[in-house]
Amino acid sequence: MGGYSFGIATAHDLYCKLKREYAQFHDPIGIADSDLAWNCALTAWHLRDWLWWQRLSVCPGEDVKLFGLSFGTDRDYYNTELNRRCPKYKLLRDLCNGSKHFHLTNPDMVESTTIRPGAMFGEAMFNEVCPNEGPYLAICLDDGSIVRFGEVLGQVVALWDDVFKNEPCL
Repeated sequence: MGGYSFGIATAHDLYCKLKREYAQFHDPIGIADSDLAWNCALTAWHLRDWLWWQRLSVCPGEDVKLFGLSFGTDRDYYNTELNRRCPKYKLLRDLCNGSKHFHLTNPDMVESTTIRPGAMFGEAMFNEVCPNEGPYLAICLDDGSIVRFGEVLGQVVALWDDVFKNEPCL
C-alpha cells in the first residue's frame, strides 16, 4: 500500500497526515478553509480503507488489538463498527464522491455544502449557537438540517485517535 502516495506508505502514516491536517483546520484561521476541509475529508474517508486493506484484512488479531473486537467481514468493519463509533462518518462519503465526480447521482444524506457566515457577522437570524462565532463550513443534509463540518471532522479524528491510541504520531 502507499506505492503512489509519495512516502505515505501505511495506514498509520495516513492517520498522522490526518492529524496534521486537522491541526491546521482546527486553527481559528482554518475553520472555514475549503482547501483544508477537502483535504481532511479525503484523508479521513480513505483512512478507513487503508486500515482495512493494509492491516485488518491480512493480520489476524489486528482488529481485536485496535478495536477490541473481531470483524467477520469488511462490512462488519465499515458499516457496523465505524458507523457505531461515529454515525456521521458516512457523511464524508458524499463529500468525497461529490467532490470527485463534481455532483452526486445517489447521495446518501448530503444535499450540499456551504460556508455559513456565523453569528459574529450579523447572521443571528440563522440560529447560530455561538454568538461570537465567525464563518464555518456547513454540510446541508437532505432532511433540511445543517451539520458543522468541524464537528463531524472532530468526531472522526477522535475515533481514529482511539484506534491508534498506542501508536502516536511522531
